[in-house]
Amino acid sequence: MLLEEDAPKIGMSPFFCGRRVRDQVDVSLVQQWLGICESQHGNSCGMVSGKFALCPKPPRDMEVIDMHNMCLVSAPEQCRYLALSYVWGKVEMLQTTTENLATLMHPGGLESRLHDLPLTVRDTFNLAKALGFEYVWVDTLCIVQDDMNSKHRQIAQMDKIYYFAMLTVVAFAGHDANRGLPGLSPSSRKKRQHVEEVQGLKLCVPLPNHLATGEENSARWSTRGWTYQERRLSRRILCFSETQVSFQCQYDFYCEDTHIEGAGRASQYYKPATNSPSSKTLAVRFGLAHNWNMYADTVLTYTQRNLSFEYDRLNAFLGIVGVFQRSFRCSLFNGLPMILIHFALLWQTLDPTSRRLTTFSPRSGSESFPRCLPSWSWVGWTGPVCIGPEPLYLVILPEIRIYTYDRRNAFRPIEDTYAIPNLESLWFGNRKILTSTGLPDESAHFPSPPDPVDMPAPTGTDSTEADTAVPLVTANHYFLYFRTTYSSNYFSIKGTMLTTSLPSHDTISVYTGRSFQTFWITDPAGNHAGTIRLTPKQASYYGTRENRTTETPPAEFIVLSRTNQEPYLNIGYHGARGRNLGQEWFQFDDRMWEWKDMCLLNVMLVKAVGDTGGTGDDDVEKNFLAVERIAVGVIHQDAWAAGGPRRRYIKLGWR
Repeated sequence: MLLEEDAPKIGMSPFFCGRRVRDQVDVSLVQQWLGICESQHGNSCGMVSGKFALCPKPPRDMEVIDMHNMCLVSAPEQCRYLALSYVWGKVEMLQTTTENLATLMHPGGLESRLHDLPLTVRDTFNLAKALGFEYVWVDTLCIVQDDMNSKHRQIAQMDKIYYFAMLTVVAFAGHDANRGLPGLSPSSRKKRQHVEEVQGLKLCVPLPNHLATGEENSARWSTRGWTYQERRLSRRILCFSETQVSFQCQYDFYCEDTHIEGAGRASQYYKPATNSPSSKTLAVRFGLAHNWNMYADTVLTYTQRNLSFEYDRLNAFLGIVGVFQRSFRCSLFNGLPMILIHFALLWQTLDPTSRRLTTFSPRSGSESFPRCLPSWSWVGWTGPVCIGPEPLYLVILPEIRIYTYDRRNAFRPIEDTYAIPNLESLWFGNRKILTSTGLPDESAHFPSPPDPVDMPAPTGTDSTEADTAVPLVTANHYFLYFRTTYSSNYFSIKGTMLTTSLPSHDTISVYTGRSFQTFWITDPAGNHAGTIRLTPKQASYYGTRENRTTETPPAEFIVLSRTNQEPYLNIGYHGARGRNLGQEWFQFDDRMWEWKDMCLLNVMLVKAVGDTGGTGDDDVEKNFLAVERIAVGVIHQDAWAAGGPRRRYIKLGWR
């Protein structure tokens, strides 16, 4: 690449020529990038107001670091601040606690503790001062780490914190917070630009730039769960890699080693970066197809990332939850959109996974006790998750109506706007709920739950500017309650039928992990009644018909809904009958059961936990069978009826 300084020698424009990358970054160049974005890009990079605003309201009760007084302060109104996105690692560093909060809020309170901060944080302070920022936001200092209520409120408004930041600095280099920002201080860059003179012209080798190539997986920052939402929620990022500094906003892209400024929209020349969904800020839209595809892509990409603490699977996603609550105009219940709950429950794991056991304490200061995140949501599992195709292209008839319940609020239905209701009424004690279509209603009477208490409407349901505070999770919020048909020890899982891979839709990210296997669900005679996708570990647990023993646990299934096709098939498979490279196959034995519209039941393979989940002695809960989710599949409705399923009240959650 010809250096810009020699372009006039041969009558060339300096645009898109190389630029010398010095030992230290030219801060005035960064100021130029930021100035171009603020003055020329308008709403593309500004804070859009109205119904399409990613975050209608700024963060509340937020602390920031005052660069002049070197202390923590409450963020002033319309605060112009810089945020930091970095990998904490195992570095010991100063943290704000209830004990030292007053000291750190006193002018000069941070000045004497700078030696207790890692190099990345100190470099960020120096960069902020050089760029003229009065305030900085860094999680370890601006969140009181041992105040659980305050900490949760801040985590729940991460969308606002990063969206309202004027600039997010990404510490892309290194493995922890001690690496610093390469190029900010002398001799901090480990790799140098190579320049040679050929026939009187200076040429340089382009430096690696992950923002330009879309190759973000080369650094630890790109593998961490917390940094994913920090990237997707920021309007502008300034990325410090080992080789150079890059700037990306919603409209354009600039980097140190190439003269791009003033050459038009440079991002059109960097297609891999600008076309990648993960390289863009999330956007609020009110189209089902767009929102569902964006949600599916976001969950798939996020679930491929790593977390130091398993219980952060949902916490590190709460900022994104706030965005999707505004897009779907409903609450996300443990990561699943409530208006699409019957679709969302059909997610699939893509790699060998295990249930995520964590230590959870619902209130600050209370004794910790072992709990799992809900088994029915992807947040309760490790590994990549596929959400599936758009609901517009899949017809589902719910066979259940789903409720949440606690002793203060009684039963509260979760509504699914896009599923087609086809339900009959059922009286639960003196409370009217719903039951499956076409199945007999036993007259069993159960004690009535306590009188209900009015609950607030789901966040974002009625107003595009509704606040998106996510309440502290209580134990009962991990359960779903419904009545359905249940089958135990009738169906078996038989051998591998075929190997399937990730489905495809317009915005889905590339997934390079292992595929998962589809197994036959068989009746006692060995007839193929349906299919289910299991990881090798799950299949080994349940055995197959060929290797079952008396010690093998029974295959327990419950019905969720019915569908006109099996969801989430590999691209190349079409409809419930499907074709694979010219070879027809059915998901059931068509010699035994006839194909007809809506004949497939979406079923969930579950494991009974033997009690009601340990949430108390409520008379109502004693009548529920408590189960955990294992996987989802499909069974032909006639095969299901032949097994003599029983009606059960189900409490789906964790042990």
